Amino acid sequence: MSEPEPTPSLIQQRFALHRERNSALWMIVSPLVAASVFVAFIVDGRGGWFPWLALAAFVIGAVYAVWRLFAARRAIREFEDRYGRDAGIQD
Repeated sequence: MSEPEPTPSLIQQRFALHRERNSALWMIVSPLVAASVFVAFIVDGRGGWFPWLALAAFVIGAVYAVWRLFAARRAIREFEDRYGRDAGIQD
């Protein structure tokens, strides 16, 4: 018989939630930095249609990252509502 997966500790759950939040923050910053490069190409008049396509892709990526950030914050808030504000924090 296989045994059920053990429930992660509160510390591990909080780490996982913060990893999601940090990942979303990096997913916001990275596309915006890259998009600024393509904005410079557009302003300079180089590249034709490609900078517009890349800019659109990076903006869509940043919007998706904002959605992930809100989802991560909502999950952290639910975790804290369920277990308490300081649950899973070591001093």
